[in-house]
Amino acid sequence: MFSFILSGAWLLLAGPLGLLRAGGAGLAHSIVVTALFILGGLQFEAIGQYLALPVVPVALFVLATVPLPFWVSGLGRTRNDWGYAALFSDSWDGVVRGFAALLFVGIAWGLVFVSSTVLQMVGIDWIARAIEIEWMPFTITGGALGLALAVSYELRTTLSPAIIQRLLCLLVPVVFAVAALFLAGRAIRGVGFLPELFSTAGTLMGFAAVIATVVTAAVDLSDDEAVQGRIMVTCTRLLAGIVLVFALIAAWSLWLRVAAYGWTPERVNAAAFAFIALGYGVFYAVSVVMRAWRTRMRQSNILQAVVLVLKMAAMLSSLVSSERISAKSQFS
Repeated sequence: MFSFILSGAWLLLAGPLGLLRAGGAGLAHSIVVTALFILGGLQFEAIGQYLALPVVPVALFVLATVPLPFWVSGLGRTRNDWGYAALFSDSWDGVVRGFAALLFVGIAWGLVFVSSTVLQMVGIDWIARAIEIEWMPFTITGGALGLALAVSYELRTTLSPAIIQRLLCLLVPVVFAVAALFLAGRAIRGVGFLPELFSTAGTLMGFAAVIATVVTAAVDLSDDEAVQGRIMVTCTRLLAGIVLVFALIAAWSLWLRVAAYGWTPERVNAAAFAFIALGYGVFYAVSVVMRAWRTRMRQSNILQAVVLVLKMAAMLSSLVSSERISAKSQFS
C-alpha cells in the first residue's frame, strides 16, 4: 500500500514539482495515508475483512488523489498559492494527464500481448516468458505510466483540460432536464413514493455528484472563463440549487430505512456520503441566492474538498467505525 501510493503520487507530482520536491511530498503523503490504513486495519482480525469493506477502496482513492492539487499549488511554480484558480487548474491538469497515462499503459500492454502472439507464431517466446517473471509486469506498467506522465506534462499546453471542461459544460442543459423531470415526477407520484428496484439514496447521491461535477466545470476558474449566455447561466444556477433537493431526498430515504431496520455498515457509510452531499447542497443553495454566486461556489468547493478528505480519513482509520455503530444499533 505504501509503495503503491508513494509511486503514484511521485509520478503525478514529478512534472509540476520536479523529482526532489515530488519525492518529498509523495513520501509525506503516502506515510499519512498508509498510517490511516493501518490504523483502520488494526480493528479487524484479518486484513481481508478490512479490504472487503466497500468504503475502504473509495476512501483510499479519495485520500490518494484529492490532496495532490494542494501539494502542487503549495510547492509548485507559484508557492503557497491555494486560491481556487490554481487548485482548479492543477486538479483538471492532473485528471487529464492521469487519463492520458492510463490510456497509454493500456496501449502498451496491448502491444506487448500482440507482439508476444505474433512472435510465438515463429517460435520466439521471449516476451511471453519475460512477462511471467514476477517483477516484469510492474516494471512495464510503471515504465509506461512514468513515460506517459512525463510526456503529457511536456505537452500540457496541447493536452488542455479545457476540452473536458467544455464537453462537461455541454451537459448542463441535459442534466438540468433530467433533474427537472425527476422532480416533476416526484411531485406527481407524491413524497411517499420510493422505488425498490435500486438503492434510492445511493442513486440520488450519485446524481447529485454528477450535478456538482457539471456545475463545477460550468463555473470554471473565473467568471470570464465560465459559461456565458442567459440559458446556460440560468441552467447552471438552477442546477446548483437543485443539488440540495437531491441530497435531502437521498438523506430522507436513507433515514426511512434506518428508522425501519436500524443501522448497518452500508447505511452508516451511505450516511457519511449523504453528509457530504448535504454539505455541497447547502453551500451551493446559499451561494446561488447571493451576489457573486459563482465566486462563492468556487470557495465552497475548496472547503468541501477539505471536508471530504477529513471524512474519508476518519472512515479509513475507523475513527468513525460503521461496524461498531451498526452492532450497537442492532443489539440495542
